Amino acid sequence: MNYKSLNNIIGWVIFAIAAFTYISTVEPTASLWDCSEFILSAHKLEVGHPPGAPLFMMLGHLFTMWVSPENAALAINVFSSLCSAFTILFLFWSITHLARRFVTKNISELSISESIMILSCGIVGALVYTFSDTFWFSAVEGEVYAASSLITALVFWAILKWEDEAEAEYANRWLILIAYITGLSIGVHLLNLLVVPTIIFVYYFKKYKVTPKGVVRTSIFAIILLAVLVWGLIPLTPKIASWFELLFVNSFNLPINSGLLFFVVILIAALAYAVYYTHKKNKIVMNTVMLGLSFCLLGYGSYAMIVIRSSANLPMDQNKPDNIYSLIKYLNRDQYGSRPLFSGAYYNNADKYTLDNEEKYIRLGNKYVKKDISQNIKYQNTVFFPRMWSPKQEHVQIYKTYVSGKNPTFIDNFRFFIDYQIGYMYWRYFMWNFVGRQNDMQGYKYDPTKGNWLSGVKFIDESRLGPLDDRPQYLAENKGNNKYYFLPLLLGLLGLVYQFRKDKKGFTLVTLLFFFTGIAIVLYLNQTPNEPRERDYAYAGSFYAFAIWVGLGIVCLYKLLCKAIHENMAAPAALILGLPIPLIMAQQNWDDHNRSGRYIATDFGYNYLISCDDNAILYTYGDNDTFPLWYNQEVEGVGRSIKVANSMYLASDWYYIQMMRRTYEAAPVATSATPDKVIGETRSVVRVMDRYPNMEIKQALRYVMSDERVHKGITADNRTVDVFPSKELRLLINKGEVIKQGLAKDTSAIVPYISFNVGDGVQKNKLAALDFAANNFLKRPIYYGTSGDDFSMGADRNLRLEGLAQKLVPENTSGSPVDIEKTFDLLVNKFRYRGLNNPDVYLDETARRMVGHYRGVFFKLSEMLKITGDKEKLKQLMEKYHEAIPEMGIVNVHHTPYLWVSNPVVDYYLAAGLDDYAASLAQRLISEYGKELKYYVRLSNRTPVDYELSRTYQGAKGLSDILKRHNRENLQQLQKQADEVSKEIESIMFRSQTPQTPQTPQTPQKVKEIESTDNTKSIEQ
Repeated sequence: MNYKSLNNIIGWVIFAIAAFTYISTVEPTASLWDCSEFILSAHKLEVGHPPGAPLFMMLGHLFTMWVSPENAALAINVFSSLCSAFTILFLFWSITHLARRFVTKNISELSISESIMILSCGIVGALVYTFSDTFWFSAVEGEVYAASSLITALVFWAILKWEDEAEAEYANRWLILIAYITGLSIGVHLLNLLVVPTIIFVYYFKKYKVTPKGVVRTSIFAIILLAVLVWGLIPLTPKIASWFELLFVNSFNLPINSGLLFFVVILIAALAYAVYYTHKKNKIVMNTVMLGLSFCLLGYGSYAMIVIRSSANLPMDQNKPDNIYSLIKYLNRDQYGSRPLFSGAYYNNADKYTLDNEEKYIRLGNKYVKKDISQNIKYQNTVFFPRMWSPKQEHVQIYKTYVSGKNPTFIDNFRFFIDYQIGYMYWRYFMWNFVGRQNDMQGYKYDPTKGNWLSGVKFIDESRLGPLDDRPQYLAENKGNNKYYFLPLLLGLLGLVYQFRKDKKGFTLVTLLFFFTGIAIVLYLNQTPNEPRERDYAYAGSFYAFAIWVGLGIVCLYKLLCKAIHENMAAPAALILGLPIPLIMAQQNWDDHNRSGRYIATDFGYNYLISCDDNAILYTYGDNDTFPLWYNQEVEGVGRSIKVANSMYLASDWYYIQMMRRTYEAAPVATSATPDKVIGETRSVVRVMDRYPNMEIKQALRYVMSDERVHKGITADNRTVDVFPSKELRLLINKGEVIKQGLAKDTSAIVPYISFNVGDGVQKNKLAALDFAANNFLKRPIYYGTSGDDFSMGADRNLRLEGLAQKLVPENTSGSPVDIEKTFDLLVNKFRYRGLNNPDVYLDETARRMVGHYRGVFFKLSEMLKITGDKEKLKQLMEKYHEAIPEMGIVNVHHTPYLWVSNPVVDYYLAAGLDDYAASLAQRLISEYGKELKYYVRLSNRTPVDYELSRTYQGAKGLSDILKRHNRENLQQLQKQADEVSKEIESIMFRSQTPQTPQTPQTPQKVKEIESTDNTKSIEQ
């Protein structure tokens, strides 16, 4: 069998291995973060968050057409798995292509030994990337990153194919294919465009004599072309279309989108003529360029799907891009803001600026009007390379550790860039993939216990991270603890050095791919400290490039072995030496990348929805407590009578207006506003002037919605602004009507009004919440999610917990903050907890945080049952807890560094008479507190651990107090052990000082940030 056949066959075998791996470990339903949204977007062809992914949406839809709705998520996840497997296939072929350059360019002249060596390169490099941490993570969920990786791999492979056939008659077909795929890639993710500079250099190396001057010119051209694509073709095409649209609609009185359609026709005609003319005149280069531009724009045309589907008034229609002006905002991701690149302000002078308000067109009825305002910030003191730019206090605290004086210098910013943005937010991720990973917990700078890279070489790891023996369970048994012993990194460095020495052109190509899909992204993102989640998925392309070097490392091994043994033996020997590396990675990574049996996201959304009464309005916050709910409603048909209102999105006019529209069985939300009152930037932020204290809420809304001048405020520069007339608002309650409708559990607790405090300014989202409350309260249920910011605006005394949601009620709930009957029924009989009690089901840190919501509801209900003395129900509840979430926090897959959150479980077990459960859990807790004590004492030689010791002290002392309070004879020994641990910590913490009486453990701000479901949108999206 010849080399070409073997190359094809083995490539497909590697594809099969990757496909089997990913499909075997794929999540059976929707995942957390954006996956639920992408899945429903593909299944129902609805419009997701900017800048959209229409190609992913359409391809994913093909996979869901043949399955039932409950299997739609699995179908999309398998689609990602297959995309990832094809990525591995093209990686294999790319590596073998580059490896072949070391021996001969003529395939027919390859010896058996050389063929084995080249194929071995592809096998090892492709399998290393198959089992790499970041790529595997994206391969088993319904996100765009798997499809994005496939496009990057396909384009890189295609330009190498062109390189092989460059002198053939129809070789330019590959360039036109690349242009088309590049256009299509815009409909998946813009990251794919970063391969463009590599394509330009392949063309240059093949067609021109290489000179230093030529390399510089080509580099400049490549960067300019990339800039033209990103900041030219993509935004300017719809911008030009908007000129025609405005003319046709506002001047010619033609229908909406008529100008857009005319522009498309003119563009197609112009490109067709250009292609025809250059072909007729035999202008080969220009003909290729025009064909490439035509096909690129044809691929970009996938965005027509966004406009078409948005025009259908979909249940999920984010940003409402049904016309060219809203599409421009959608493509530009205006709602996420921007970050400075090469010029801007530092964090401590970011408040010194002027605003240049630019009015923009927005659709109002069948015309376009200037109602949208774009605020262009012009800083008074701009500086070069502002890496420390965010004025948020949580960011400033980290920035200051890099600043030597009062103000950050260029050197300070550059140090932050190198140390944090590159060193921590890129190099750490790189090491995860080629050296090993400490655990799956989100890392924070200077914390040696979470999220660092780990090699498995003990003396190296301990020199960086402290002692590794006898660690607490949450560290020692974390499934994200993966060790590769530097082997992939070392093999990759061998390949890098060997390619640099023997094939500088090939080295340049891989380096360009590595740089633009890695360091260039770091430059562009300009990330702030303490992101809400790890961002390694953004750099998968650069890890792909390094995997090429890993594969080429086999060539170096082969050449070294040839000096010791016969070359016919050297190639198999090199494969035997290299193959264990991906096998080690597979063995280490399998348990924390295997998502089979995990239903956390879907079940969480289901449980949230069934917590609410029919026809309810439910306020949520962020990705993880919104997208799973939308998925359940849209795909699986759960809770379709409920209006889910994302509190972040309500700050946008399109979402406010969409809430006024029926979706499925959910009635429109009654409002005081009409679309023209909130469209664009109208009433985006309303100033509060306390003119009428304690104003009735409907009167306040009539006041703020009024366009009369008497209801406005006047600024210092004589501008008219909208104002809110009262800081304290009252929602009046008719007690007789409440009693008549049976809306109160305790008629004696009915209040005459509910108070809302709006603070000093009302953003549009809180204006909407007040509007909805005033016009819907007592007519339909209103619920608030249990996570996120204080969206209830001080109405906490009128919230009653029902399952996972808090209901706004016309009563003072201080004495009954939980609906005991309903919440008990939900927790014990109706909620889904699939897989949470299965030690073989992997829950990562985000999933564990979501499970924490259940724990909180169990605890609140248990406390109420203790107070009411209903021991029988408490026993049933805690038995259900033990069955569904066994000792959450310390056993099986549920390892968390916050052991004290399990202390109340001991308390409730004992109160319920489940002494055996309590004793078993208390014993394990005491053992873990003891391990933590010893570990933190040893760790204190490297880093301050005052907070960690204090946490362990409070936990051990709190457990001792619980055991003491219950005063059971069979628990006295456990109480003594807990006392001993806490006293030992006291002696360490306080030395000769008098120890203070510990309070109930409070969650520090840092831990709140970690445990919260703050799912802020990232700029990569």
